[in-house]
Amino acid sequence: CRYCYITSYIKDGFKLRLKENYIQTIKREIGKINKIFPVNLSSSSDPYPEVEKKLSFTRETLSLLKERNFIVSIITKSPLVLRDIDILKELNSCVSFTITHYKDEIAKKVELFAPPASERIKAAEKLIKEGIKVCIRIDPVIPGYNDKEEIVGRILKNLRGVFMVVFSTYKAKPDNFLRMKEIFPHLENLPWEKKKIRGYRYLSYDFRREILEKLVKEAKNYCNRIGLCREGMQDLKNTKSCDPVFELNL
Repeated sequence: CRYCYITSYIKDGFKLRLKENYIQTIKREIGKINKIFPVNLSSSSDPYPEVEKKLSFTRETLSLLKERNFIVSIITKSPLVLRDIDILKELNSCVSFTITHYKDEIAKKVELFAPPASERIKAAEKLIKEGIKVCIRIDPVIPGYNDKEEIVGRILKNLRGVFMVVFSTYKAKPDNFLRMKEIFPHLENLPWEKKKIRGYRYLSYDFRREILEKLVKEAKNYCNRIGLCREGMQDLKNTKSCDPVFELNL
């Protein structure tokens, strides 16, 4: 995706790299983990790339986590997660879908190689109906792209019963900013904070707050758990974290 931040610290971040002896390593290492800690799949990559259909590394990992009663958080853009409903039903877990727009043709310009947004929304709807907790991450919120209440409403309208909704405004890194400006040249002229925060350029506080206030208000029509990621603004959110795993019964 154009906005992805991992290319700032992972060489060839968009190139898939298979880990050698992955399952053997997981079986060995998983026993060393204290089960009070939740497991996240995955924050810097997607646990359901196309090759997962053949290899089933993620499915095997979920099976191992289920055997040991781990709490699991999944972050994905892939409807392939539906394949693993049988395991997810037996886990204390939440599946987070990153969905930045409801229109496939618009989202595709920003998320070039991700599954269609409409398929993600349908997958989220299916999981909710199966009783699996779902979080929708409208992240990043990009001015001029998805910062309107109508877009939030269209994403969430069929997702009654969604466990949590998370917002986070676009934070710029030099490499992703170059990619973003190719289709959003207006970003250069937005009000940016002068100082970087943990290496990221943030939009000004007042500008971000004006956007988030209206989006949060719209989201509350569909969900009572609202999270913000790296925004501050404690009064606009009511969750401990932007990761829904911390809202589960730990």
